[in-house]
Amino acid sequence: MNRISDNDDPNPIIPEAEQHSDNQPQNAIAPEQSTVYCEDSLFHRIAHTAQKAGISIIYAVLIMYYTLQQPSTPLLAKLTILGALAYFISPVDFFPDLLPGGYADDVAIIIGSLLTVGIHVNDTSRKFAREKLHDWFGDYDADRLCEIDEKLDSKK
Repeated sequence: MNRISDNDDPNPIIPEAEQHSDNQPQNAIAPEQSTVYCEDSLFHRIAHTAQKAGISIIYAVLIMYYTLQQPSTPLLAKLTILGALAYFISPVDFFPDLLPGGYADDVAIIIGSLLTVGIHVNDTSRKFAREKLHDWFGDYDADRLCEIDEKLDSKK
């Protein structure tokens, strides 16, 4: 597949093959209905939490996002992912993010949900997640992502 390019694509986070002919992202559950979460809110949240949450958590969020976009992902897995992403972007948290350890609940939800749907994560989702990390953060230490990949591999 071609590398995702911010210059060529008005929706750079969505792989070209996953877009409708009008270049609008495909809704993960029902194209005629809107999703619970907002893509812009997700990417805004990632930008504001990347340093505190760490690259491995951002990688997990992106893997779930791309798994959500896969037509082969079952509905129950998509609903699990949507719930986790909605919690991640929600301003209302069990532990407020401003407190020390405030991201612990977000991390638990993201990792728990990712492991729950891990059997549906494919290499394409991982590839796109890694490419997006590179687009956003440049060169990064890929070893920091190994723990997530190892946990996912143990689910298969």
